[in-house]
Amino acid sequence: MARTKSPKNAASIGGKARAQKLSPERRHEIAMKAARASMEKAGKSWENRKRRPTTAGALEQKHQEILKEVEAAEKLLLDPVAWTENYLINPETGKPFVLYPEQKQFLREAFTPDPITLKLKYDEVIFSAPKKRGKTTTGSIALLYIIAALGDDRAEGYVASNSREQSADRVFADCDAIVKASPALNQVANVRNDAIEFPDKQAFIKTVTTEASSAAGGRPTIIVFDELWGFQSKKAHRLWDELVTTPTTRISVRFTVTYAGFTGESELLEGLYRQIFDEEHEIQEGVTQLGKDLYAKGRMLVYWSHDVRPPWVTDEWIETQRRSYSPAQFARIMENRWVSSESTFIEGSSYDMCVDKALEPVRRAPHLRVWTAIDASVKKDSTAIVTVALDSQETSENKSLLDEIRAAKYPHANPLIEMMAALPWKEDFDDTKPPPTLADLRVKVIDHKIIVPNHSVIDFTQIENYVIGLTRRFHVELVAFDPYQMVAVAQGLSRFGVPMYELTQTQAHAVAFTEVLRDLITQMRLRVYPAEDLRQHVLNAAAKENERGARLIKRSKSARIDAAVALAMACYACARSFSMADPGPSEPVGDVFAV
Repeated sequence: MARTKSPKNAASIGGKARAQKLSPERRHEIAMKAARASMEKAGKSWENRKRRPTTAGALEQKHQEILKEVEAAEKLLLDPVAWTENYLINPETGKPFVLYPEQKQFLREAFTPDPITLKLKYDEVIFSAPKKRGKTTTGSIALLYIIAALGDDRAEGYVASNSREQSADRVFADCDAIVKASPALNQVANVRNDAIEFPDKQAFIKTVTTEASSAAGGRPTIIVFDELWGFQSKKAHRLWDELVTTPTTRISVRFTVTYAGFTGESELLEGLYRQIFDEEHEIQEGVTQLGKDLYAKGRMLVYWSHDVRPPWVTDEWIETQRRSYSPAQFARIMENRWVSSESTFIEGSSYDMCVDKALEPVRRAPHLRVWTAIDASVKKDSTAIVTVALDSQETSENKSLLDEIRAAKYPHANPLIEMMAALPWKEDFDDTKPPPTLADLRVKVIDHKIIVPNHSVIDFTQIENYVIGLTRRFHVELVAFDPYQMVAVAQGLSRFGVPMYELTQTQAHAVAFTEVLRDLITQMRLRVYPAEDLRQHVLNAAAKENERGARLIKRSKSARIDAAVALAMACYACARSFSMADPGPSEPVGDVFAV
């Protein structure tokens, strides 16, 4: 779309008269403001312009020019797409936004006001699409358009999310960047850490989290809910109940941008979804389909796409993501489909590709640096101890497939792993070579032991003796353990000089070491000797998804997964150490488990 010639600050001109159709007098007043802004932009003095002698013909000509400018500004103000493309600058490119066709259709249908009343057709709006389809940008554009251009004085905009980090890092941060990059807005807005204010209109955009009391009593013009699928707690439900539209303002709309959720758990989002689609994901009666993936029912508008393809989404990128996610994760994140929160962690075929039949447990190697992890229990369940080391070999069965992956320049896409800064080992340091990344990490299992309790109670003496034995067989870098049941044992082992390190199984840690193990297995960077008990523990594990990611859980109550958990912890400890400078045998490793 060609950019319309208009005043630099026309994005906010006319805000005080939008509640009714403009009178000729008001139209002329706005035209004079627009003309003055245009002249100032050209470097002309308004006062000097007023003193110049003019004829009646010149005045009439100027009046017509001014009216054309006002009509152009009015047209932009009543079209969210035109307003976006003329006034908003994409901070990533430094150029005006170029919206893809589905975005344009959605924005115009959802936010174009009635030309007479200037009210919106919908007060409940949803935009749901797969990853990297511009959900955050669409939410930011709608928020800025409603508050800066279409809303009345004292308009209130809120960005609601499950956590302050989420609201600050996504929609609000995107609004912040757009305002700073767009001259039409940065001249009329004040940006603070937790708010964007428009002083001339006494309007604002603020973040709000699951502390519902911080939003109570507001008169929201627009509320943007970011990733509603994750609003599962009681506090999150209360926030949703507090942030509702109000009938006393001309414009009040609740706008949700989100992926699909988990069936039976993402109750808020599922309730909205079921108003449009039935259990078989077919369109409900009374729903009008306005276009591909665009549906309306009463005052509710929903865009729900599984396959929308903006220009930047390529087949190659999608296949890269397919390798990074489990099937359930890929279906939800990359295809925007509802899934169960519990899914298979690893397929047996994937694990078997990592088994090297020629590999055996290592009996003794005093100079071999190893990482050990313990997943302990008190009664009934088993206790597992798994030891791993860095690996530089490849199995013959995997080599051809690994070569194929490398040829495709497969990037490591897991954000939790990317957080770990990659540094070289001291002995391998070379200024001329880039440091290794965690995508280069290869691990092999050196030894494992599963202790099944007698009479339902574990004998911790077995754990102590076994770990002390490991320190005599290998150079043990550290022994990771969860302190929940292991504090006394860890203290005793520490007195023997065993480098014990707490790895509390918090949500963040559990997600981190689960993702490390899944990546190593699916990318065939883990080498395991044949061991049916270890294999069974891994296959007994399921992946439980939440807003942070996936963590290991039991597939059934009777299934044992202790060795899988210990293997994941050991691989994570190895990965963390691999990503740091070599501390040396006698130096403490420190808090290598900070996430």
